[in-house]
Amino acid sequence: MGLLDFFKSKKQTKQTEQLSTNSKVRFPGPFADASTITADERPFYQPAEYYTLESYAGTPMAEKVITLEDRKKTTFPSKNGLYIGEIMLLEYCNSGTYPKPANGYPGFWWFKYGIRDIGHALETLEKRGFIRWGLKTELLNSLKVEELKKIAAIFKIKITQSKQKLVADITNNVKESELPEEYFSKKYVLTELGKKELKENEYVVYMHKHKLKTNNNVPQDISFTVWDVNRLLADNDKTNWRTIVADFEEKSIGIRMADKVSKKVEISDNKIKSEILYTKEDISSYINSIIPEVKEAAKKKGDGLNEELEGLNYKKNGDDKKALYYLYIAIEKNFDAPALYKETAKILRKYKLYEEELKIIEIGLKSINSNSSPKELLERREKVSNIIKKNM
Repeated sequence: MGLLDFFKSKKQTKQTEQLSTNSKVRFPGPFADASTITADERPFYQPAEYYTLESYAGTPMAEKVITLEDRKKTTFPSKNGLYIGEIMLLEYCNSGTYPKPANGYPGFWWFKYGIRDIGHALETLEKRGFIRWGLKTELLNSLKVEELKKIAAIFKIKITQSKQKLVADITNNVKESELPEEYFSKKYVLTELGKKELKENEYVVYMHKHKLKTNNNVPQDISFTVWDVNRLLADNDKTNWRTIVADFEEKSIGIRMADKVSKKVEISDNKIKSEILYTKEDISSYINSIIPEVKEAAKKKGDGLNEELEGLNYKKNGDDKKALYYLYIAIEKNFDAPALYKETAKILRKYKLYEEELKIIEIGLKSINSNSSPKELLERREKVSNIIKKNM
């Protein structure tokens, strides 16, 4: 459960009964219409009450969700008529995991891009020729290594630990019609038009992954969002988007990155950092030094929500020390939010402070209530425990 999940469950507005359009299903409260979502797709979404009409509802960060249809009135389409949210769907289809991804559809499709019915949006992209159903040979990369090994064993192909080699060997030695159906689900892949569209609009994916992008409700002179970039590029040559965006970065957030990143490697969580950099020893020493102050600050009124928000804000802006200070105060208050412990663990993992990460995860598993899903924390605990064993 992420930060958005927490706010949806923790800060719900007073619920009222309203009938969803074109549906006999009743959804309580001021939530997004889900009437077009088919029954087979529903398990891949959060409960209906998760999709409020505001992101971070009930907090100082509350912001009205702008639907895709409304975005079309204020943003510019690509040459082929796609809007930002639709271009991002192409990016996710490119990995061969949509529709019905194993971990469900992330909340950002609604809260960031205003798309409530992902399945329907994908169908429109298929009809317009941007995506098609993938062949089994095209979907091998989306399988787990263990699944690939089982397929290799069936056809007596030498089993290796390299996923890339397994995929290549299976592709070269097994016909499409011979691949066992049990390992594959229907997934979309990009057509040539879809690939061209994604290439021509690389800035969308770059901004989606940008760690320093701002919220929509900040003053215009410091706003740095994908919507700003979309308007900026409307009358410019997009082949030069990296230079244009880098100029905008420098003006808005004081750091120039777009024209320094390899064109073959897009921005990921560990690629963008602020100019504030620390070593493992720096962070370890810092944590030890702030413990007394953290314990004292935790005695003040409040359940830890404000401290968590403050910490996540510093984390977003790349200042890990300040982020840890506020996150640790929230942890000291045993704040009941899985995201608090997960995001703190991410910072600690970055600096290879594995024992400290395990300690924080254990505290989190004890602090969150029984209604919160501990799945991600349990998975992180298993991974970091294995790392610790390997390093012993």
